Amino acid sequence: MDKKRCILCNKKAVVNLAYGPHVYCKKHFCEFFEKRVKRNVKKQKLGKFDKILVLLDDSTNSNVLEYLLKFFHNEKKIKKIKLKTKDPWNYERLVIKKAKMFIKKEKCDKIFYASDINFESCRILALLFSKNIPILDEKFILPLSTSPYKEILLYAKFKGIKKGKKWHYPKFEKFLERVAKRNPSIWFNILKAQGVLKKLAV
Repeated sequence: MDKKRCILCNKKAVVNLAYGPHVYCKKHFCEFFEKRVKRNVKKQKLGKFDKILVLLDDSTNSNVLEYLLKFFHNEKKIKKIKLKTKDPWNYERLVIKKAKMFIKKEKCDKIFYASDINFESCRILALLFSKNIPILDEKFILPLSTSPYKEILLYAKFKGIKKGKKWHYPKFEKFLERVAKRNPSIWFNILKAQGVLKKLAV
């Protein structure tokens, strides 16, 4: 495989994802990214007539999520709120508290939340060591939960979406980034393992 050429159109490649083979030009990377987000939302069972509450902040993830909303529902079915806090875990506690208030007030069915695969992997590891990590219930839909942060940044760059702050949990993320140098699929493997653990716990 020519890593300098897109596997779909043979044009000059600008993206080479280590867990591939995923070698894409700008256009086909964006299509790959969007298809993965759509597939992820479908798996999380967004209903055709569900009213969505979208939780936004000043992060790149939120800016990308807001851009992607056009793929899911029309504006009449979407209610947006924007929250701010410096610490990601405190932010999540605020999110969950506010979401419960708004979901009743606005009569929303689902909550869109911009957590990526890096953050979710860290959450899973953190849950093994602490009971104080926020747990999201079935009303939460995470469109970006199978998307690595670096790819979210790339998509934002290619689409001209404003870059913002980064969500991260440094202690676990640094450890997983070291592991990812040897095993680029580690983020996906942790999410898969979580699914297995949930089934065993039933």
